[in-house]
Amino acid sequence: MSDKSRAPGGFPENLPSEQLVENRIRGIMERVYASYGYTPIETPAVENMETLENEDGVIKKEVYGIKRAAGEGDDSQEAERGLRFDLTVPFARYTAEHFNELRFPFKRSQIQKVWRGERPQKGRFREFYQADIDVIAIDNLPLHYDAEVVLAVQEVFEGMNIGNFTIHINHRKFLQGLLQIFGIKDEQTADALRIIDKADKVGITATQENLKTELGLSADAASEFLAMIDKKVPINEIEGFLKNIKGTNPLLEEGKAELQTIGALLQDSTTRNGKIIFNPKIARGLNYYTGSVYETTLDGLEKYGSICSGGRYANLASKFINKNLPGVGISIGLSRLLSIIKQEKLLSFEKQSVTDVMIGLFGEEQRAIGNKIAQSFRKADLNTEVYFDGNKKIGKQLEDASKRGIGYMVMIEGAEGENGYTIKNLQERKQETFTSVNEAILFVK
Repeated sequence: MSDKSRAPGGFPENLPSEQLVENRIRGIMERVYASYGYTPIETPAVENMETLENEDGVIKKEVYGIKRAAGEGDDSQEAERGLRFDLTVPFARYTAEHFNELRFPFKRSQIQKVWRGERPQKGRFREFYQADIDVIAIDNLPLHYDAEVVLAVQEVFEGMNIGNFTIHINHRKFLQGLLQIFGIKDEQTADALRIIDKADKVGITATQENLKTELGLSADAASEFLAMIDKKVPINEIEGFLKNIKGTNPLLEEGKAELQTIGALLQDSTTRNGKIIFNPKIARGLNYYTGSVYETTLDGLEKYGSICSGGRYANLASKFINKNLPGVGISIGLSRLLSIIKQEKLLSFEKQSVTDVMIGLFGEEQRAIGNKIAQSFRKADLNTEVYFDGNKKIGKQLEDASKRGIGYMVMIEGAEGENGYTIKNLQERKQETFTSVNEAILFVK
């Protein structure tokens, strides 16, 4: 195949069967998020660069800059706009810009594409969908929202039916309070969290060595610290775990109290496929998280890392407005998740069409009656096609419909259906004949 006919690397596209699965997953997300009161919004694909840049400039390296439109500006100028790299920062800007028009706490859902200048690899894209929910408030955001976002994504993953999964919860204040006990200074916190965040990837031995060489911890201190956080407990056992933590300081106690509140709200939250655990090693690398943090993994497929993450932030909108706007949110990497589902065959990709019912024809002379019957099925909310070539043998029509994953074929008995309507269930290979179109519709529904 010529390179001219290939999509550029890192910019995925779906076959019909894959798009149908993605649409179904999106539908589950939209339904569940709406059921919790999260209102859908959209923000532009393009933001001003000053909106997208963070303080340390790291994110800037990943942003696709837009220098100019045709006939606009000078090619030598630095890009003033860029494609958004996530949905959270644009949401913060959106909240500030529309502050006087929104009602707080403001609960939003958003499923849109983002772009990052990363090296493309399996499951990592330059263009991909994220699916976010956030709730943001003025001055004070109750902790029950930290539990609510977890319950919402748990329900989404249950609805997908892709196997068992685990939602991991930790708290930045708890983790930073522990670090203070071991003598980690405030200016070292970011490096410490980065090291801890990579612990599951590099292993405990390498993490211990990094704590020693980069932060100056003794071997005994690094070992003791990792022993405290290298544990996972069910969310309903969190209180007992926290009571056994040695040492105290105000930040640690605040983190423990908030964890206990969130844990109590998530008691008995284990579902058919999903469980929630307290995992003290979860740190989340982004520097704007200030409270609870979350990551979600598929059981047995932890090699893929987290496919859903988030947390609480104290005031992400502060660079845009002189208001205190704390929030909490969680994001599902939809494109990444779909790639894992395909790779591991977690769902069926057999259906290649949105069509529910195919009207078969014993000849082109039946097309008019076929079109009329199809309209009756469509009015009953059934996606319906009339076969494109009535001169083909009915067996070939049945074969084509079956290969496309269509559920039912309707065959008109007689020129105008005077002998009834035979409906074949193409998956179960069963058929029945009815005297009226309405009976046929009821059978399919």
